[in-house]
Amino acid sequence: MNGTRNDGNRSAFSRWSLLTFVCCLAVGGALSGPGSALPGVASAQTPDVVPANTVMLYQHQNFGGAKLEGFTDVEEYKDLTKMTMSGSTNWNDKVSSVKIGKDACLMAYQDINFKGSMTRYIGNGSSQRNEPVLPNSWNDRISSFKVKGRGNCQ
Repeated sequence: MNGTRNDGNRSAFSRWSLLTFVCCLAVGGALSGPGSALPGVASAQTPDVVPANTVMLYQHQNFGGAKLEGFTDVEEYKDLTKMTMSGSTNWNDKVSSVKIGKDACLMAYQDINFKGSMTRYIGNGSSQRNEPVLPNSWNDRISSFKVKGRGNCQ
């Protein structure tokens, strides 16, 4: 039968193509993003929403790489050389961006045990504060930090 199509085969091919596309999309989405096996592939990941009384510190600028969550008045992080992010890499002098919950205050210090220069990042009371790039004087210089409530940031 010259000139006729086999719609059964075409339909099966369409279903197979759609299944392949959906499968690859799901795998690509799961593997993409910072530190992924598919560099350069955009991710549809939801950005981190930081709870009101929490801060999130990131290894790289623009909230990339490993992340470390800090909680208000639960713990003080006095020595980042003792906190590891992966393998044997510690957090000392590795923070490049931060997110501050609306009711939180991050007090960051350049030396361990809350010594040396200090800076504050304070939530604004109504929404999360994002600092995608820390100033040069603080990029990769945080060695200890405290998380306090917004009204208790001394």
